[in-house]
Amino acid sequence: MLLRTVTKSSLDWLVGAGLLPAYREGGAFVPAVSGVQSFALGEPQQMLMHYAPLDGRLYADLDAWRRATRVVAAFIADIRAAPPWTPQKPFLVFEPLRPSDALDQAHSALTRVGLALVDRNDRNGTALFRAEETCRVLDLPEPYGKWFQHREHKPCWGEPRPLRLDVKCAIEAQRQAPGAGMGDAYAAALTLEFSALAMPIAIEVHTALASLSKTARPFSPRAVAALFEPTARAWLEPRT
Repeated sequence: MLLRTVTKSSLDWLVGAGLLPAYREGGAFVPAVSGVQSFALGEPQQMLMHYAPLDGRLYADLDAWRRATRVVAAFIADIRAAPPWTPQKPFLVFEPLRPSDALDQAHSALTRVGLALVDRNDRNGTALFRAEETCRVLDLPEPYGKWFQHREHKPCWGEPRPLRLDVKCAIEAQRQAPGAGMGDAYAAALTLEFSALAMPIAIEVHTALASLSKTARPFSPRAVAALFEPTARAWLEPRT
């Protein structure tokens, strides 16, 4: 899993859902070759010129731009400026399924999307999953780097940023009822807490796990995203 891609996809989703204004990226920075009028500028100066344009309504709305920057900053391991995001609670209810089996299924779904198991406690029904990556600021969505260049006057496009996404998983037995000649029937509620607003990961995991639940509807990624929109909107609200 490339967290830089997850970060970009999450920001794109917020724009597509109308939760953030649109913006236009200038594309990847490519240093000018020697001899082109480019000028006798060094690479840092060329980079500043490349990222100078502020195209799109996002950059005209300072509060929205700040929120977009916070979306990206939440993925940076040494910042953690934002609270965790819980897409919905519970994330899913598995019925009928034993709590231990539900934790197995969540474990499988989270590792399939590229997260690694850090810790698992079967007695408590909890687990922690993580993905990590290091990239440069210029590999992240442009509103983040442009904030430093244009608002703080501290361009940092070539600097490394350690990215990390933690997902806390908790399973709670909701009830245990007699089955119809099949022994006991179980229901297990799954809660997922994301350290950042990783919308594409949440959608993919929910879509994969919903097939195991009789009560989870609907299944399409678009419909799942609609389920998560209220908590994404709340997460974006300015902090006081």
